[in-house]
Amino acid sequence: MPIQRSEVEYGRHASDCDCPACLINCRAMPGFMRPKDLEIMIPDGADPEVWAREHLCVSFGTIVRGEQFGFEPGSQVIIPTLVPKHIGEGEEWMACHWLKNGRCEIHPRKPCGCLFYDCKQTREEGMALSSRFMEEVIEDHKADGLYHRLCQMLYDEDQIAPDREIRQLKIFELYDELRKQQQQEQLPPRQLLIKLEDLRLPAKRPPEQPQPPRKKNWLRPRRKY
Repeated sequence: MPIQRSEVEYGRHASDCDCPACLINCRAMPGFMRPKDLEIMIPDGADPEVWAREHLCVSFGTIVRGEQFGFEPGSQVIIPTLVPKHIGEGEEWMACHWLKNGRCEIHPRKPCGCLFYDCKQTREEGMALSSRFMEEVIEDHKADGLYHRLCQMLYDEDQIAPDREIRQLKIFELYDELRKQQQQEQLPPRQLLIKLEDLRLPAKRPPEQPQPPRKKNWLRPRRKY
């Protein structure tokens, strides 16, 4: 029997916000999962691998500082995460495949990357919460748990989420559209949800400053069938 979902994690209450700004993430960067989410989301009696093939893909968009999680100081570590599958076609091809007519089909069982994040959070609050969830993901990878095994399976089968940079650019585009729409409707400034200056993507390092080495931990080289 699936475990009951907690409404409070690490001091953060579950969000019930479904405003257009929050919906943008569903349309371009569906929320990541942690191991505990699988116990909530996979139906009773379902084969986890069969269910994952239908509903999930693996993302390599989470990059952390090595020293933050006990890895080599100065390194950047790529953490494989499970995310909902994308629609894969049309203008909204990056949208979560559980998003139907602007509503979430699995709202009562949605993963932590959807449940505990919304437009009211500061960047610092979101980053702190993500660090705690990543600790759970890393622990499962190290233990070769179900989460790890599903990541490996989806990676072997080339079920991989779009690159992080592509998704970030799409999010920026959608936020820009929303802000223009709100301005056209002449909403009071306090109701303008989006501040474009807060959405600029981090500037890329100049060529003379090399990127720290990045490592894809835990997953074996992709199998050849």
